[in-house]
Amino acid sequence: IGDDLNTFSGATITSTGTLRDFEDFRLEYPTVKQGWNIVGNPYASPILFSDMSNANMAKYYYIYDVASGSYQWYDKVSNTSSIPDLAGGVIAIGQGFWAKVGGVPRVYFSQSLKTSSTATFVREQNTDESIYITLTEHGTTYKNIVNIDFNDVAMDDVDTLDVESFIIEGQDASSLFIIANDTKLAKNYLNTDGRDKVLDISIKILSEDYFTISSSNIENSYRYNSITLIDK
Repeated sequence: IGDDLNTFSGATITSTGTLRDFEDFRLEYPTVKQGWNIVGNPYASPILFSDMSNANMAKYYYIYDVASGSYQWYDKVSNTSSIPDLAGGVIAIGQGFWAKVGGVPRVYFSQSLKTSSTATFVREQNTDESIYITLTEHGTTYKNIVNIDFNDVAMDDVDTLDVESFIIEGQDASSLFIIANDTKLAKNYLNTDGRDKVLDISIKILSEDYFTISSSNIENSYRYNSITLIDK
């Protein structure tokens, strides 16, 4: 939900009640006012903005797109949009959008706007919950990164979601691994059951130099309030 065109503050809204399948919706003053108003698709179906016939409403709308960090538009006069997700002016179920209203403030949604076309819900980006552990060799550009991620169907040991480390015979580069069932992993998926997890992380140093081991993106791993890296 955007407070205005200058400030964006995200929120989650939950609605309950009886589905109104066969009704038209008319929004009038003071629900809508002259100027920019944020409204939403009220139907359990995508709708076509290009079929809206509100005389006092502008022929275009805006949606905030977190992926690009900016407002994106669709214009029904030219049937063009700033991003492919808004092509054709198809507005997804529950999608909010900014519409400009002039004259007598009124926004009208009719049953005829419903469409079987596929619509993309433009929403916030999925948060990257991965934990990254990086081995860096000082004085060089070399880095080796292992990745801990979460998935509802993952097993905490080795499974088909995991990614094995890239290791070849005669390799000279130092490496960092996650060890699970004697398998060296570059990415290890853990189950999202909320239980405590213990991972064995191993390092293989093949040159005399200074190395740093660092972790990143822990702040986005909201499933755990304590993550500890222990040097044995």
